[in-house]
Amino acid sequence: LYLYDDDQRLVLKHQIGFSKSETARLQSAFGYERLFAELAHQGKIVLIPSGAVRAETAQQLITESGSSSLLLVPVLWASVVQGVMLLGARDIDITGEDALSFARVLGAQMGQAIGLAQSFGNLAASEQRYRTLSDNANDGITILSVDGVIRESNRRMAEMLGCTTDELVGRN
Repeated sequence: LYLYDDDQRLVLKHQIGFSKSETARLQSAFGYERLFAELAHQGKIVLIPSGAVRAETAQQLITESGSSSLLLVPVLWASVVQGVMLLGARDIDITGEDALSFARVLGAQMGQAIGLAQSFGNLAASEQRYRTLSDNANDGITILSVDGVIRESNRRMAEMLGCTTDELVGRN
């Protein structure tokens, strides 16, 4: 599994079933990071070998990965390319429609999981910024529900009223 880092480079994040020497070559995407990125941005699963990859490049990838065939699977979330998975097989056929369907679903699910994790991370960071701003404000801030019940109150408001924030929350 290769994901984009902050510099928009594909970085190996996880691997299963490759030897130590194969993993070392996986780190550099076998020298084909640009090809992997270009194919991933097409949004389609690419079988290696196939017409989508030059024969000598396909042969090098197959040899260096220790596989008999490979699938390059884009990891997408809402049409945003999060990265790419390289699925390899040594002993089984991964060129059939069942394998392609599995890879397609796997890429979509991985993309969704990664996208959601990023969204939750962004939400947590936003919440932390909000809390820091509210807690350190010199003004008293209180958030009320529609029916006038105090849901949140900052430290300054509690100081102004001579009580704790816990004493304010839940009151009208």
